[in-house]
Amino acid sequence: MKNKLVLTIALVVSILKLAAQDASIKWGNSITYHHKTNGFFDEVIGDNADYVYTLFDDGNQLNVKNVKIVSYSKSNANKKGEYILKGFGKQSPKEIVNAHIENVVVFEDVIYVFWRTLDSKVASYYVQSVTSDLKEKGKLKKIYEVNADIRKSGESLAFIIANPDANSRVIIGNEVKGPNDSFNVKYKILEKDLTFSDQNEITLPLEWNSKSRDFGLKSSYTFTDSGMLFISNGTKEEIAGGTARRPKYRYFNTYTIVNLTTGDAKSFPFKFEGKRLTGIRYRTFRNNGMLEGFYSDQEGDDDKSKRIDGIFHADINFEKGIIEEPVFNKFDQDFLDALYPKKGNTEDMSKRKQKKEEQKLDNELDEMVIEQIIDDNGNPILVCSQMNNYTVTTCDGKGNCTTSYYCSKSNIITFKLDNENKIDWWTITARSYTYSGWNVYDVGVSPLKEGKYMITYASALNKDELDNSSKVKKNEVKSKDERRELMEYSVLDVKAGRVEKKKMQINAPNTPTEKLKTVNPTDFYLMDGKVFVFSNNKVKKPGVMCLAYLTFCIISPFKGSGYKGEGTMGILESE
Repeated sequence: MKNKLVLTIALVVSILKLAAQDASIKWGNSITYHHKTNGFFDEVIGDNADYVYTLFDDGNQLNVKNVKIVSYSKSNANKKGEYILKGFGKQSPKEIVNAHIENVVVFEDVIYVFWRTLDSKVASYYVQSVTSDLKEKGKLKKIYEVNADIRKSGESLAFIIANPDANSRVIIGNEVKGPNDSFNVKYKILEKDLTFSDQNEITLPLEWNSKSRDFGLKSSYTFTDSGMLFISNGTKEEIAGGTARRPKYRYFNTYTIVNLTTGDAKSFPFKFEGKRLTGIRYRTFRNNGMLEGFYSDQEGDDDKSKRIDGIFHADINFEKGIIEEPVFNKFDQDFLDALYPKKGNTEDMSKRKQKKEEQKLDNELDEMVIEQIIDDNGNPILVCSQMNNYTVTTCDGKGNCTTSYYCSKSNIITFKLDNENKIDWWTITARSYTYSGWNVYDVGVSPLKEGKYMITYASALNKDELDNSSKVKKNEVKSKDERRELMEYSVLDVKAGRVEKKKMQINAPNTPTEKLKTVNPTDFYLMDGKVFVFSNNKVKKPGVMCLAYLTFCIISPFKGSGYKGEGTMGILESE
């Protein structure tokens, strides 16, 4: 089960009224957390026409022993039913007692739960099926196996992907070492009756790294609506300008389209002379798709500057199995000046000092990434943010060092493209927040009425604007009380081309800690035209573990027994 980022924003106890009556949240009934009975909310796993499905577990991060599916009604956000997968007093099949949930696939009438066990030699994959009203449908069944010693076997762990619009089939496969160190992908197609209808092995234009000890996946996989397998690989090649000791590389993506009916595979190295591509995102539709992102006219992908010059897009035709040549469109200077405002006065500096100052500013810039895309009658509105991944290494007096990974998120940039892929209008919203980990995408978009959208995000700022400095001063950061009592968000008015930042009071005074409504800013789920949100209020219990030689009690952060609180599903309603 994936560990979710825990950034909580408190919400009003019963109905959350967004400023200016833009929307409200209608809450369903709450589930009281307890590690032995109800468990704790973990994630939303999918939906059908009637229900939203979630996973609850015992909160034990190191070894989950209890896990179940909980369903909620789409009409009122109340809990509808539950099905215990293992633990919580139920006798579980011995194969999954120590197993890890690899994936959960929700179709309209059935739910498939895929388990993985891993020992020193073999990774085994099992599947069990549950009906949409959470009754047992099929017994546990072993469906796949991988040799777990990658240095000897040349195999990765498996990927499991599905698409309800592709005849409700599931693809399971993994990466393998082929002849002459070729990089191969083998896969099987699992039908709804849990039998395999087809299998194949394809070769990608990559080289297998025989020295690698990492048996994780090196590629990402998408099962498209048209029934194609779409594969994305990170690739590098040496380019001119380096030395024998310090070669210079160009980094780019290679995309592969696999026709699951014929087994044909076509690969496309996505690189272009004189262009550095960043922030690439791909979208897939029924018979086509699109790659889009930003570009710079600087040569080479290892340049330190993160400045961009424009936007590009390339159409994907799945029927023909091709990716069209990309179209590059340069941003106008006004927009670039707003993205990269000059800092300080450099006119009195020498040319050498001016260049050094410009290089310093370039190194401080955050990379621009696409967070969400809104379709406005065929014209895309891109909601982007600026991201900077970095590390901090600390060492003690004995030379023992620890490296921590961080992702700082800054301004939100929203702009609409016209029919010629030129910017129609743009806005920049100041915000600042730092997460643990890398590559955190935290901007959510929820539709409101009359061509308006709510944009949710995390921000520690207590002011509306920032200068070009990458550092946030103490007096610019919200206090703990402000974060608890106020939720910051923005409302996008598409017709006016305007984004308005708003704040609101979110909890009644003196609300008990365990009764607060809290939600991650990315926990807004768009399903069948409705937006659902989950309040996951998980707080520590006082004095859980007391040791005789200590004068105080401590709480293990890895055990669910040290926590309490409530979980509540809600529905976002436009006013």
